[in-house]
Parts: sequence; C-alpha cells; structure tokens
Amino acid sequence: MRLLLVKQQRTSQTPTGVEWSQGPSFYVASEDHSISSFNISGEPIGEVASIPETYFSDMHRCPRKQPVAGGSPGFQDTIAVACTDGTLLTIDGKKVTKRQAHRGAVLCVRWSRDGTQTATGGEDGLVQLWSRTEASKVAQAEHPIYALAWGATNDQIAYCHGPFIAIRTLHVSKRATWWKAHEGTVLGLDWGPRTGLLLSCSEDCTYKAGWPCPHTVQRASGPTPPRPGRRPFLASAGCLVLCLIRSSAVPWPGCVCACAVGAHAQIWNPEGRCLFTSRPCSHMVTSIAWAPSEDYFGVGTFNSLLICDRAGWSHCDLQTDAASLLQMRWSADGTAIAAAGANNSVILAQLVDRRIQWRNIVATVNEPTHITVQDIVAEVSPALSPRPPCISPACLPCPGLINRLTSSSTAEQLDFHDRLQLVALGAGHMVAVTTSQLHCYDVRSWSTPAVADFQGIVSLLVLAQRHFAMVVGGQLVVYTYEGRVVAQPQLSALSGSGAVLSRNSVALNSRVLALVERADGKVIITPIWSRSTSHLVVRLFDLATGKQLGQPIQHLIGVSELAMSQSDGEPMLAMIDRNRGLHLINVRTREMVKLASVVDSICWHDSTDMLAAVTDGHMDVWPYPYGVFVEQGCSDRIRYRRQGLSFGEGASLLSFSGHRACVRRNSDGVVQWISLPPWGKSLNDLVGQAQWEQAVRLCRFVKDRTLWANLAVMALEARELDSAEVAYAALDEVDKLQFINNIKEIREGASQEAVTAELLLLRRRPDEAERVLLAAGHIYRALKLNIRLFRWERRALELAVQFKTHIDTVLAHRQRFLEMHHRQENIKRFIELAPQVPINWDTIKAKVAEEKERERNGPHAAGAASGAAPM
Repeated sequence: MRLLLVKQQRTSQTPTGVEWSQGPSFYVASEDHSISSFNISGEPIGEVASIPETYFSDMHRCPRKQPVAGGSPGFQDTIAVACTDGTLLTIDGKKVTKRQAHRGAVLCVRWSRDGTQTATGGEDGLVQLWSRTEASKVAQAEHPIYALAWGATNDQIAYCHGPFIAIRTLHVSKRATWWKAHEGTVLGLDWGPRTGLLLSCSEDCTYKAGWPCPHTVQRASGPTPPRPGRRPFLASAGCLVLCLIRSSAVPWPGCVCACAVGAHAQIWNPEGRCLFTSRPCSHMVTSIAWAPSEDYFGVGTFNSLLICDRAGWSHCDLQTDAASLLQMRWSADGTAIAAAGANNSVILAQLVDRRIQWRNIVATVNEPTHITVQDIVAEVSPALSPRPPCISPACLPCPGLINRLTSSSTAEQLDFHDRLQLVALGAGHMVAVTTSQLHCYDVRSWSTPAVADFQGIVSLLVLAQRHFAMVVGGQLVVYTYEGRVVAQPQLSALSGSGAVLSRNSVALNSRVLALVERADGKVIITPIWSRSTSHLVVRLFDLATGKQLGQPIQHLIGVSELAMSQSDGEPMLAMIDRNRGLHLINVRTREMVKLASVVDSICWHDSTDMLAAVTDGHMDVWPYPYGVFVEQGCSDRIRYRRQGLSFGEGASLLSFSGHRACVRRNSDGVVQWISLPPWGKSLNDLVGQAQWEQAVRLCRFVKDRTLWANLAVMALEARELDSAEVAYAALDEVDKLQFINNIKEIREGASQEAVTAELLLLRRRPDEAERVLLAAGHIYRALKLNIRLFRWERRALELAVQFKTHIDTVLAHRQRFLEMHHRQENIKRFIELAPQVPINWDTIKAKVAEEKERERNGPHAAGAASGAAPM
C-alpha cells in the first residue's frame, strides 16, 4: 500500500488540531482562534466556530451520534476542544459550553468510546474526568500530560507524563500501573480497542532495551520516579513504542511490546525476550494514530508520514514539506488521513495501492474510486518463457511478475462513483464497499455485480462461502452475495462490543456465525496484569433464523482468534486461547478438544475441512480435524507437519487454498507461499464423493501413516468398516482391527442401533452407546455392554433393577466373573440379591435368544436398509 497526497492546504496560522466529522469532511483548529471544516478533497467548506479569547491545543469528536437540534433530520457533531487558558470547550452545533478544567493549558482531550464522558490532561499534570454534571480527579503526575487514551471498556485510561506511561482503572480503588517507556518525553498515545495494543511516540530518537519481567513494572498510587535499588521496566527509549497491555487478538497474547519506526523498536513477551526490532527515525516522532481496523497505524515525523502494519513494519513513507506533523487523524473508514503541519499546512492523504489476493485473482485499489483485477493464471503463460505445459493456482508466479501482470492492458478495470471504504476478496467473490453502495462480484464475471444501497461506515468485512458479514456503524449484518440481508443478530451485548469486533473475534460459514465477547457483554480484551475474574464466551447464531444457537460456549481463558470451517460438512469452530492453545469445537454437540499448544495462527481450507496452523514456528495441517471427535487422542496421529520450514515466533496465516498456504513472517514481514502435499485435499475430495476404493488406493500409493490415520477416522465416521479395517491394518493397530471384525460379524443379525453402539464403543463413548441402545429398547445389549466394561454395580445392576428385567443375567455373569478370577463377592448390592434371585442359565439363554430374535425381525435391523444412519 501507499499514501496518495490529495491536498496540502496552506493556512494563515499554524493548525493545532484535526478531527474527522461523521461525514466525509474534517475539522481543523488553528491559532487564529477558529475551527474550520474541509471536504474529502481538502477544499475548505467554511468556519464552524470562532472563539477569539483563547487558543486551541487539541480537539476530539464525540463518537456517539447526536440528533440535530430543533427536530431536523440528520445528526450533528459534538466536539470537545482543549484550550491553552485551562478551559474545556464543548461545541454542540451552535451551542458552546465552557468549563474551567486545569491550572495552565489543557494539552489533550478524549471522549470515552461510548460518548458519555470526557477525559482531559493538563500542563499541571492532572488527569480529569468530566461528565455532563460533574468532574472527578483521576491522577496527579509530576510532569505535563501530553496525551491520553481510553481503553476498550471505558473504565481504563492510559496517559503519559515525561518518559512514563501509566494506566489507571476508574471507579475502583486500584493503584495505577506505570512504567518508563522512553528516555525522552512521550508526546502521543493511542490505544486500540480491538487489539489492546497501546501506541506511543516520543521526542527521543534513541532506544534502550529494558529488563525482562512485568513484575518489575512499578505499581504505585502516584507516578513517582523509581526507588533506588529497584529496577524499572524500560519499554523503549526510541521514537515509537508499541506496548501490548493485554491482547487476546494478537500473535503473542500477554506480551509487552515496544516498537520504534525507523531504526529501533522492540516487542517483548512476558519473559522479556525481544520479538521485533526495527530502525529509529532521524527526527522525533510527534504524532501517532491507529487506523480504525487496527491492521496498521500512522506515524508523523518531520516532513514524513509513515504507514506501518500491526507488527511495526513500515509499508510506505509519504514525504511532505509540512515540517513536524503535530497531530493526525484517520477517517472513520480508514481510507484517508488528515494531519496538521507545523508550517501552517494541512495534509490530506488517501490510502491507495491496497493489494489483496485469492488463489489466482489479484485485486488492487489503485485510486480511491478504482480497482484493477487480474487473473494471473490467464496471463502468466505469455509472461513466462518458455511456456510451461500447465499452470495451476498452486503454482503462482513471484510478486515481481504479479506487478507486471496487474499493469497489463488485459486487466479488469472497475470504476465506482463513490469512494471505496473496504474491499475483500475470497470464497470466489469480491465485495467492494463504497460510501453509499455495496458491490458483490463473482470472480467468473466482473461485468454484472450485485449492487445494494446502504449507508454507514463499515469497520469490518469477513467473507465466507455463501455469506459475508459486515460491521456497519457498530451493528453486525450478514449478507448473501446477491446483496440480500440474511441475519442481523440482535444482542444487547453487541451494542457495547460491536464497535470493537475484529477479524479474530468474528467467524462464519454457510450456516453459523460465531462471536467472541465477555460474559457480561462489555469487551473481549483484558489487560495482562488484570486480575479480573470475568471470562469470555463464544456466541453462536443460526444464519437461517438469526437466533442464537443454545447457550454460549464458555472459556475461562481469553480467546485470541476464531475460525470457522468452510465446507458443507459438520460445522467446526477452531479457537486459539490466550495461552496459545488450539481448541476444536463441534458446533452441534459443543464438545471441545485441544489440538495443539504454542499456536500463533490458524486458517481453514477454503473448500474442505482441512485445518492449518503455525505451531511453534512450524506449519501443521490436519487433513481431517473432525477425527478428534471420532477417535479420542488421535490429534497427533492425524497431523502432518511440513518439514524443512521454520517461520519463527508470531507468524500469521493469511490464506489456505488448493495445495498452498500463505504465511507472513513476523521477523521480517515477508509473505511466504508454502506448497503442501496434495494428498490431503485429494483424500477429502474422494471421501466426499464416497469413492472409498480410490481413497484406499491413494493411501497405498502414498504410504504415509498420517494419511492412513485420517482415512481410518473418516471411514469410522462414515461407517465404512471395510475401509477402516484396511486402514487400521496398515497402521498395525491389531486391537481396533479385531474390534471392527467383531462388528462386521454381528452386523448381519443386529439392528442399526446395535452396530451404532459398537462403533461408539470403539470411539470410547460408552455412555452414548448405552443411550442409543436404551432409546431403541435393547435392554439386554445395554446390560451386556456394561458387563463387558466391568461396570457391575454402577450401571449393569442399576439398569436391570430400573427396567425390572435381566437381574438374573447380571448376577449370573457376575458369578462367572468371580469364579474365573477366584475372588469373593465384595459388592453389598450383589450380596443382598444373590439369595433372592435364582440363577438358571437355560432360562437366561432363552430370554436372550428371544430378545435377539425380536431385534433381528424389527424395523431397524441392519440388513433392512441399504444405508446406515449416521452416528
């Protein structure tokens, strides 16, 4: 991506603050005592307010929409303005409210994320909290407060004073947590609500590494210098610091991070190990701000505006002649950025050349209203010499060739009337969202998109096979690719957390939508040092009805990433927790199984049930992860690890399609395409088409134990006993092979429920097997199952007494067991019943034979139907 300079507007006085409105315009406060409005093209619209008796130092717009006074349609902006005479102004339309806030200048002001209160920082070192009716003191520091930021929960405030950064929790008697972040004065802060990452910038251009552990962070009631003999926690002495207070949606949950743009920035984990290092800038950094999506952030220095991704890598550097950029703000859709320059300049830049790729399709947003789409496979043959015999999406060219192809004359050129907000490509479709319309394209035809009108700012766009989800104005909406609204989940908790939903906290497929939020519905992020007992839940919604599916899935550890399977099979939800453990959830049964540890990122295959994960820096693939629900403890046996590759810590999976996976390394930001063996997808395709003989032949040809293990659990789930027998024989698992042979022997004369119960017993689910038999009325088989498992008193005798049948059968088998092992009876219940119930083996055999005959002639006999019911 890169920044396109749209306008550099000269003003009569130095601009001291910029802020975007709810619409496509922004405000500029300058030293001529006025606040002016500019349109999206950078042209002045007019003066909003003029207050001659004071100078402005900062301003911030209320995030909550306010209706226009007088009953007129639409909304108006409410702006809080910090003034150098110590007053706080609130401009609501034409109404101006003035309060005395600080002794000395008010240096910074921020609305809370729900728009109910305002926080100010002053030259007097005081942090104040303002509501409509009262003011309260938050903290008192020894240095001026140049910047502050709200946490996602609206109950925490981060502020800087001198070289320190502090975090204060409101409304509770809890001491502030603070640490030394820079050697110089910290000039700017921004706290991302989605990721929990805290950005800071300083006037110091050097960097110092600190000491390792979070317990060395000073926690005191006042931000005083560290005591002698106590090691302070130095996050950075560089230009830009990226500090993770606690994120459940970042590659290293629980890390403390610091990152400097230009030459030196570092990210630490809780053990203090450095995770990222870059170079420092040549000038001090004067402003910094997250983009609304928090995938990247802007950094302002002397005559330079940089865009960096979340890991700290710089993607572009816009050179200007605006001197130091004192303040910057992103537009609500994250496509434009406005900045105030120290030499009477206002900078407006657009984010362009955003490139996205899915399989062989590359889409590039060249201009704010233009997209270029290129099919690489269609054009790669003329570009390569000599021409290869065949080119598939699994053999795509290098990025340099992609650049040449996307500029060719055969590329599709898509023009839009309005400015683009978000563009997403995947699942065979491209969705382009403008300021007034929604365009849905099929990658097979770019000339006839589905167009739907809508209004609002889109902050998130997630694509699935048949649907896609958008967060519009804090509300989550699910659409079809024809532009029709499918579901709009109505949940009271979403009103507080919809604005902070991210890609890692939303997952969907063709049938189910999953969201992550805290049990109280407030937020999904908790600071690393927080001792809060609130836990996270995963809420599931049925896309057909828009209603919640059952009770939420509770997880006591923070959830950092969600992913939903994309095939038409059994829906599965993969989840990474704060401890980097990977869990797989069966959406229908809510069963949860842990697959792996030390997992950085996950991604489902776009057409099959294959799951890929970056585990401890390596690429792991589960061709059939549902197998962990079929056979317990098989997670390691059905996992394939790509040998010869190591991505380092913090790598992220971008896509998984065909036989390739795309991984971004965190160490250097390089995007790497990984070729995987094709047999995993081939096995899924053959099993999906019920071609079991071909699947067995494939496994015999490959001669890989992982492939045989996947075939075994696939065959068990589909009740293909012949294929399962071959697979377990290849794996040398004699016990399971013998058990399958026994099931095949009883299949001819038993009911379907009896066969199902035996298969459930093979899958180590005796309780489910017993329920299946009891539901079918097979009391004897249920008793015999418990007898085989030696569950004498707890289930076998209990069921016999409950149903008043086969009590003598249980006692007879118990007596035979004791005689074989030369033991005396020691169970009180059996001792009491032994003299009361006579044992006659002929009578027992007659009852058993009669019951088996009824089962054989019943409507659910195994031979009565060609197919078997699924388990």
